[in-house]
Amino acid sequence: MRLAAIVSLLAIGCGAKVNLSIHLSRSNNVKCIGEEFSKGQLLVVDAKILSSEEATPSFIDLVVRPGVEYDMLGSGMPLNLYEVGVDGVLVAEHDRKMVKAAATVAEDGPYWICIGLSRSAMRVPSDVLLDLRYGGDAADFTQLANKDHLDATQVGWYG
Repeated sequence: MRLAAIVSLLAIGCGAKVNLSIHLSRSNNVKCIGEEFSKGQLLVVDAKILSSEEATPSFIDLVVRPGVEYDMLGSGMPLNLYEVGVDGVLVAEHDRKMVKAAATVAEDGPYWICIGLSRSAMRVPSDVLLDLRYGGDAADFTQLANKDHLDATQVGWYG
């Protein structure tokens, strides 16, 4: 398991930044990390497949959800069935090459950040870069407003 190729946890005050390089394969297609968040904290998540878009047919799903125990795989519920707002899910992005999302934590407690190969695309081995910032380290979320993460129709409509 090559989960922690790069792990840098810099806890300063009430904020932190986590950078992970995660290897996903057909047999090991979902990885999760647990983290404790406080109510009202800003959470910013960036994830992307490291190879160029043309080089891999894979897509990723990313879910941030509350929970003391990790029961996602045991329950048989795949990542693509989670939706924001249902059972406290903060982020649910499906079938993406790149994910940029921000959310405000609703309740204190442990949360699971799970990333996996999408079921709706070919599952070929892929390396994914996951950046997670929260608290003071997430306060500068101006980059989320850039056009690069919007769909082409949104850029054309608002641009």
